[in-house]
Formats: sequence, C-alpha cells, structure tokens
Amino acid sequence: MAHTGTSHTEQAVRPPTVLVPIVAGLSFLWPCLGSSATMSFRHAMAGSASVVTGEWHAVVMSVLYLLAIAGCLAKRASVERLLKGGRRTLAVVLTGALGIIGHLLLVGSPGMGDSAPLVTALVLVGFAGSIAFIVGHIFAWGALLRRLSLSQAVFAVAVSSALSYAVQLGCNELSAGVLLGYLVICPLGSTVGWVAADGSQPAAEKTLVSRATSPGIAASLRALPWKLVGPSLVLIYFEQVFSSLLFKRYPLWPRDNLTVTLAVGAVLWLAVGLYLGRLFYRAARGAKPRRSLDTVLTGLFAILLVVYMGALLATLMFPQGDGLVVERFLVAAGSSFRVLLWLAVAVTVGRQRSDLVTGYLCYVFFVLALPVSRFMALVLDRIPVHVIAFLTSPTVIVAAAGVMLFLIATVFVVDSTRTNRTASDAQPLKAEPDPVEALAAEAGLSPRETDVLELVCHGFTAKRAGEKLGISESTVVSHMTHIYRKLGVSSKQELVALVEERKA
Repeated sequence: MAHTGTSHTEQAVRPPTVLVPIVAGLSFLWPCLGSSATMSFRHAMAGSASVVTGEWHAVVMSVLYLLAIAGCLAKRASVERLLKGGRRTLAVVLTGALGIIGHLLLVGSPGMGDSAPLVTALVLVGFAGSIAFIVGHIFAWGALLRRLSLSQAVFAVAVSSALSYAVQLGCNELSAGVLLGYLVICPLGSTVGWVAADGSQPAAEKTLVSRATSPGIAASLRALPWKLVGPSLVLIYFEQVFSSLLFKRYPLWPRDNLTVTLAVGAVLWLAVGLYLGRLFYRAARGAKPRRSLDTVLTGLFAILLVVYMGALLATLMFPQGDGLVVERFLVAAGSSFRVLLWLAVAVTVGRQRSDLVTGYLCYVFFVLALPVSRFMALVLDRIPVHVIAFLTSPTVIVAAAGVMLFLIATVFVVDSTRTNRTASDAQPLKAEPDPVEALAAEAGLSPRETDVLELVCHGFTAKRAGEKLGISESTVVSHMTHIYRKLGVSSKQELVALVEERKA
C-alpha cells in the first residue's frame, strides 16, 4: 500500500470532496466481484458455441483466478514496481481496457459464430481480460485507499457498495440487456474514477512502501482478523452450496432473479454507509471516536449474521418457489460478507503498512477464488434427488445453523481469550526504581554528576571514571565534591552505604 512514513491511522483527514470520485469509481468495481456479474455473463453465454458455459464457467474462472494469484505472488516485487509513478496510471488504464475487451467478448460470445474451438478461445481471452482488470484494480484501489484515514476508507467502501447495488437494481429492473451493458462499462467507470481520485492526492503521498519494510505473506496472513475472516468464509461457502442444493431440489426457481438480492444489498449497505458517515463526520470535526473500527466491523458482522441466519431459517417456512424471496435474502447476506472481508483486509493492510500484493492478495485469494465452490454444482448433479431433499430438510438446516453459530461463538471466545492473555503478557512488570537514579533525582544532580555517581558506585576510581566519560580526573573529583555536598555525605564509603541502603 502507499506509505508516507506514518501509519494509516495517522493519515490526515481528507476533505469530503476527495471521496466523491473514490465512491463513484469503487461503485463500478464491486459489480465485477459479485455474483450478479457471474450470473449475468453465464446467461449471456448460454447460446454461445463455446464449451465453457454453464457450471464450467465458474470452474474455468476459478482456475484462472488461482493462476493469476500464483503469478502475482511469484512476481510480487514486479507488481509493486508497476504501481509506482507514471507506470501506476498506465497499469490501471491498461487493465481497465483489458476488462472492457474481456466483458465484450463474454457478452458477445453468442454472435461469434458456430466454430466451437474459435469461440471457446475467444471466451477464454475474455475471462483473462476480466481477471486482469479485477486483480489490477484491487491493487490500485487499495493503494489509493491507503492514503485516507481508516474511517474514510471504510466509509467509502460502504457507501460505494450501497450505490453499486442500487445502480444494478435499477439496470436489472429495466432489462437484462441494460444490466449487461452496465457490466461492460464497469471497467471504464472504475478506471476513470481511480484516475480522478489519484489526481486529487498530493504527489508526495503516492510512494508505495518498499519491499524491505513490507511484511511477508505469512505475516500478512497472521495479521488478518481471523475472528471475522474465518466465519465469513464459512458463511459464504455455505450460502453458495446451500443455494445450489435448493436450486437442484426446486429447479423451477428462477436462477436469474437478482431483484431481491440487489435490493437487500442496497438497503444493508446504505444503512452501514449512513452509520459510518456519522462516524466519519465526527472524525472530520475532530471529535474523539466512541467506537474503534474493530468494534464497528464486529458490529457489522453481527448485523449481517442476523440477516443471514434469519433468511436461512426462514426457508423452512416457505415451500418450493415461495421461498425464493427469503433465499434471496440469504444470497444478499452472503454477498455482503464479501465486502466485509474487503473492509477487514483493508483495515489490516492499512495498519500494517503492508505492500499491496501480500495484503490484498489475501482478499483476492479468499473472495475471488470462492467460485471454486461452484464446482460443487457439478458434484450435485450426480447426487440422487432424495439425498438433496434430505440435505435441504428442516432438520439439516436447523442443525447447520446451530453448528455454524456454535463455531462462530467459539472463534470469538477463543479470540477474546487470546487477546486478553496477550494484553496481560504485554504488561511490563513494575520495575524497581534504580537507587542511583532515585538519589540523583532527589538531590537534583546534573546528568554528568549522575554518570559519575553511577561509575563510582560500581567501583570505578576517579581516574578510570574520567577515562570512561572522556573527562579529566580533576573534573571527576570536582563532580564528586558536588555529589557529596548534595547528598549530605563526606566520603566514598558513606556514599556507597547510602546507595546500598536504597537497594535494600
């Protein structure tokens, strides 16, 4: 991340106007990370001659994501250099252009002809362009947010998420074609927003942290708030697998209905944005925050968990297609946990002064590689109907909810215990006051007289003390005279006895 010589929490609070291009630009990035893009592109490719359609869409995307992650990790230093100076802007513009080309190829695949090998190759190129855009812009936006205060960064992410959901909702209500068109231009919007926001920052603040001061990958992973990251990952994976099971059991459910998901996501993140906006407003006025960001993130996790579990248990009350709405609540909550993970990683990276690659690849690995779980859909195709019916039965749903809540509670209890123990261990033992320093302070000795007193009490002669301190023997004798007078003693023996008395 960008490094200016101070920690993220010490960054100056920026004027609210600086956040406008940041919020606008991020709102174009989020749709490309969510399920709406995956689902929309899959449906757009349904009539394509490419063999990479249906469930294989997610599998191929997952493999390419993992390859991109491995490549960035292997070339960590090179990726960092690409994001410095003028090359940083070039990298953002280039990856944005690749994203536009990639999305156009995915959307236009049905009209590319009937040659399966050619269409498949073009679709794979489209996947590669989309991934290059996502990975590149995650790093770039992470660097930019690093220059803000933590409260501003979190506020920008939350508000942009709400705006993203709202715009997608409007596009989806108009038509599927409008939503696809919006997804195609998202890389352009993200690029323009980033360039505008980057240009508003002082040039002195645009230097990335050096490799030498960056923690390693293992250190970045250990620093993550696992009490939030771990449970969030479990909930995201479960939501994806459970939704696939429901769709297998009730195939008439419309898989492309995004309205409820987008509406719930917009309301959730609008509420979060308003709450964080209040905190941001107080911080901008110089007010001391009443709650730490850790507390805010934990509270946000609790809110999302209530919505998630409520939607999961509500599926028991609605048979077949009637449960679509509540299931969409579950999908929305699962998607919202992705943004929560991004917030948690952003805060951690900011506090650590981590480089972009080791920090935000944590997010890329955790969230963008999550479509691997869609591979489960291929497995589910081979599961008998009666097994799927059992896995989506009330007994299993209640048991799954109970197990997840128990595990989450255990994680939080263990983390709290570990934190308290670490804090206790970090408390230094109350050191006994040094008798020489105590005497010197009481008698008003000068620093040099204190040095002489220390050496004499350790058995140094006037000559050796002078050699040690770089002064003459006569100067040491003069200091000793002043020390005797100030301490009320008349000899070296009395002086040593006074010090030993203090030690006892």
